[in-house]
Amino acid sequence: MSYQFYGTIKPKVDFNAEVAADTLYDAMKGSGCDKYRVIQ
Repeated sequence: MSYQFYGTIKPKVDFNAEVAADTLYDAMKGSGCDKYRVIQ
């Protein structure tokens, strides 16, 4: 029996790692976390 899995996460065409890192940094700095910005 063979199983084949297909992922649900697809690559973003215009992905910019620097912008993503800055957004995550801003969302997680300080005491607390902006979970809505992290999820995006």
